[in-house]
Amino acid sequence: MNEEAAPMTEDQSAAGSAVRRLVLRDEVSIDELRRRAETLGWRYAGMIDRDPDQRIYREMKWFAADDVAVHYVEDEFADERFLMAAGGNLEERNAVLGSIPGRVPVWSLEDLMYAVSSAAYPAGRARAVMRLGVGSPLNVYPPVVTRIERAAKDPDIRVRKSAVWAMAYSDWPEYRDVLENVAAHDADSQIAHSASLIVQRLGESE
Repeated sequence: MNEEAAPMTEDQSAAGSAVRRLVLRDEVSIDELRRRAETLGWRYAGMIDRDPDQRIYREMKWFAADDVAVHYVEDEFADERFLMAAGGNLEERNAVLGSIPGRVPVWSLEDLMYAVSSAAYPAGRARAVMRLGVGSPLNVYPPVVTRIERAAKDPDIRVRKSAVWAMAYSDWPEYRDVLENVAAHDADSQIAHSASLIVQRLGESE
């Protein structure tokens, strides 16, 4: 994948990257998600199939309220699947997203952070760091920042790469200094280049 194009869905590009995502647990199948959406009273609106040439990920959409839609996205860049809300106002979107945990298996923020802290091997740590970035809350949360900044200094290249892109998904200005440091000093030229691209776009949605 061309890392110069930031991973982004159509709704994210329209509304900026500051979106809250609920990361689905691996055991949730598409069929299971459809059944749970039905029990939640969501009205199915359709699907966009993946198009790798256009960097479009598979996406499904339901209307959960009059003005709020829930999108299911298979993000192949992050290798994660998540739900996000679009339309309405922030309060309405949060109300819809708040109704999901407990009815659909998603990662809680506490579990996302624990997965990073408890990962014994670099491959698992890299996966957990990326997932934490994808599932970061809208507002900066210092325990998340601590984990991702620590990962940006990890001796393993996979973990550092995940940390840099986790910062892109979080889109918190608080990451600016560490991204600039990675861009200037990381031993891997690709990671340094990615960091320099991300820092230029950090917080653009504000």
